[in-house]
Amino acid sequence: GLNLLTDFQKHFTGFIVQNRINEAILKGGDQRYLAWSGIDSAMKDRIGKLLKGHGEEIDGVLVAHTDTWDDFDAVRAYRAAVIKSTNSDIVTRGAGDVPLWALSPTGKLVTQFKSFNLAAHQRLALRGLQMEHAQVISALLGLTTIGMFTAALSAWRNGQEGWDKFVQSAENPGRAIAQRIEGTYRDWE
Repeated sequence: GLNLLTDFQKHFTGFIVQNRINEAILKGGDQRYLAWSGIDSAMKDRIGKLLKGHGEEIDGVLVAHTDTWDDFDAVRAYRAAVIKSTNSDIVTRGAGDVPLWALSPTGKLVTQFKSFNLAAHQRLALRGLQMEHAQVISALLGLTTIGMFTAALSAWRNGQEGWDKFVQSAENPGRAIAQRIEGTYRDWE
């Protein structure tokens, strides 16, 4: 079922990314994001004309209809921008995300359960270095909150004793947050 979940997440994120790109092109602003996506000012103008001519607003969301565009380079740039951002937001491990030694038989054995962490680090940390401070803090806060929620559910699932250990470990908020960011220390299990 993990492939179905990942596929759903990528489709959903694709809609959000398209809407963000469309708004940045048509309404201005977010030039940094467009530049990161590979859309420069000249391509922005070309895509903007095509969006105005072929785009259709459905339930408040502008649909690009790139299949009707007559500018091949604009179609390629637009689709590449959507794919780049979607693949960065929803992490799936690729060959370039792990060190070369991890692709050998011994490396695969050693990194069998850590390859996703390596991929996530490559995609999220390196992208975070290029983002503004508020975006990085927001992303870290969201990931930490999800980690704390998952930890609470895991402790709750383990009964009263597990829950009590979780509550005791959370008495020091700094320690609890650090554990949830790290995601490996679970003394309530």
